Order: sequence, then structure tokens, then C-alpha cells
Amino acid sequence: MDEGANTVGDDINCGPNTVGLELAGSDSTEIWTNFSADSNTAQGVYLKSCGDECTISDFDASNNGADGVLITGSEGPRVSIFQATQNGGDGVHVGCSSSKCSGGNNSEVKVGDAPIGFAGGAALTGNAGDGLFLDKSESTAQDQIFLTFASGNGGIDLHDANNTCGDNHWVHNQFGTAEAGTTPNPSCIPNVPF
Repeated sequence: MDEGANTVGDDINCGPNTVGLELAGSDSTEIWTNFSADSNTAQGVYLKSCGDECTISDFDASNNGADGVLITGSEGPRVSIFQATQNGGDGVHVGCSSSKCSGGNNSEVKVGDAPIGFAGGAALTGNAGDGLFLDKSESTAQDQIFLTFASGNGGIDLHDANNTCGDNHWVHNQFGTAEAGTTPNPSCIPNVPF
């Protein structure tokens, strides 16, 4: 677990452990790039109460027992250029409305997998749960999901638990399936081919 202030990590293998990489340093700069968080018994990456300068990019979170990436209690974190495949839970789970996590609600989470989603096929695939899931706690979070390619997951590829997507923004994503609440192919999650 990284609870330090102003930490940077690069070219690191975070597994096998319980949680591969847990960032819990609020109000500080946390930048981790070029890493793998694979084969952990729980989450590959857990952003727990990260502040506005919390960034993870250019990474792989695969074959973990729970979610590839879990984000709770964070304000403005950025998750980009990644793969989250073959995880036991969701590829990426944003929010904290279930008993499986703690840390409170998020605001302004930014998730985008390009350019991996352009060149290498779906970056969110083969997960037992949803590819990317914004749970009910994200109804007023103003999260941004952009340039994300999700297909072939056990649940829904792109899923916002709120019937109208709340005030979250889905921009230029490509997917096999999408739902807002239980409404398939909702207009608030447009399918845009790359």
C-alpha cells in the first residue's frame, strides 16, 4: 500500500499479493506508470481516497481474484492507457455502494484506455463481471469515460447503474453491450466505432 505523499512508481510488478497496488495518499501527487498488477487474490489496483493528482497509466491489471481496478472515495483520479482482462470481478469498478469496499463516494473520475483500445482490440475483456461499471454511488459524480473499448465480458461491457447515467459522461467509447440501470443500449452511452 502506498500512503505516502508525492510518490512516483515506474516499471514495477505488483503481484502476486492480496491487492496488487493500493494508492491511499489523499491530497498528494501519486503517479504510477508502466506497471503490471496481475494474479492478485483481491484487486489488481485499488485507488482508495486518492486526490486530484492521483494518476495510473500504461498498465495491465489481469487475472486478479476481484476487480482489475477499484476506485472509491477519490476526487479527480485518472486511469488511462491500460488493460483489465480476465479478472474475477469487474475490469474497472468505480464507486462504493456495496459492502465489498470502503472509502466513500468519488467525484470526477476519468477513465480512458486509448491508445490500447485502438490498436490492440478490447482493453476490457474476459472479466467475470462487467467490463467497466459505475455503481449507484456515482449518480452525481461527474465521471468521464472516454475512448474505452470493451467487449466479451461476463456481465455488461459498459454499465452505469443509474437509469439515465446520472451526470456521468460517456464519450467516444466502443463496446459489445451497454446498460444504464437495466436499459440496454441507452442513448447516454453512445457506441462510437474507432
